[in-house]
Amino acid sequence: MDTFGDILGTSPQAQKLRRFVEHAAKTDLPVLLLGETGTGKTFLARLIHNQSLRAGGAFVTVDLGTIPSTLVHSELFGCKKGAFTGAQEHQGLVRAANGGTLFLDEIGDVPLDVQACLLQFLEAKTVRALGSQRFDRVDCRFIAATRADLKAKVAEGDFREDLYFRLRGHVLFLPPLRERGEDVLIVARRWLQETTGGQRRLSLEAENLMLEHPWPGNFRELRHRLDAAVRQCKSGIVEAQHLGLPATDPGLAIRKEKHAPAKGNLSPAELVDRLVAEILAGKASLPKTLEELERKAIFLAMDKTGSLRAAARVLGLSHSTLKCKLEKHSPDAKSSARF
Repeated sequence: MDTFGDILGTSPQAQKLRRFVEHAAKTDLPVLLLGETGTGKTFLARLIHNQSLRAGGAFVTVDLGTIPSTLVHSELFGCKKGAFTGAQEHQGLVRAANGGTLFLDEIGDVPLDVQACLLQFLEAKTVRALGSQRFDRVDCRFIAATRADLKAKVAEGDFREDLYFRLRGHVLFLPPLRERGEDVLIVARRWLQETTGGQRRLSLEAENLMLEHPWPGNFRELRHRLDAAVRQCKSGIVEAQHLGLPATDPGLAIRKEKHAPAKGNLSPAELVDRLVAEILAGKASLPKTLEELERKAIFLAMDKTGSLRAAARVLGLSHSTLKCKLEKHSPDAKSSARF
């Protein structure tokens, strides 16, 4: 998505995104973009910058999720030589955005001490380098993004409430690709047109499969799938099997079982009570019950998301942990669970 100069699509969601960009670009208020990974938050931030009065200035992107917590302060606000062991003097990324736009991706990962500095910067438009006593004025637009639930982080004490409200000048939740209907085909066709010069197009079967796929990785996954498909395709038609989606990729054939939803109208708490009662009555084994519950949850999550990484996020597990559990419950999955 980040290769295009405009928001593609005819869905109501695409129209809402266009209206938001138009409105946000007219002001200098902070912008907070929320949504899943790969929904186009960086693309939208750049679009707002390009349509604003600051378009002639720098657009500085900072992925806070990739910076060690001990270095976030100096990377953002700069530091003086000798401020800490091995420190070299540099201006920092906030100053680099002077006159332009500063885009902070994954702001939910910012340490609390740095959050205080960001709040001070938003309030006073001044920054102080690490090891310095001087505050310098910096004039830049502030756009932040995160996939995290900031309200939950505030409730847990991991994110400052005053910073959260200060960020909410313009707020937008970017819809996942699976909720945008045929926009996925519009974007895919444009991508193929621009990257192959019109020499590749999607077959009807491929397009139907794309409409059914949940796209847990959103636009990032779409771009990856199309790039791989073009490399595999030897003719002018990109077929369904070239996309490597769950219905056609043998590497995703590890999900052997389809489980019907539980019958009746029991709530989760009532189901748990019933299981506990059966265990206490000697009708079931606690270890076997837990193992079966884990196994079913894993395979249902895999069926729902179509991706090991997405299933790990749904289940609240790390990718490596889920991979180990999957190998335990499906021994023949070891060689194919690479995604």
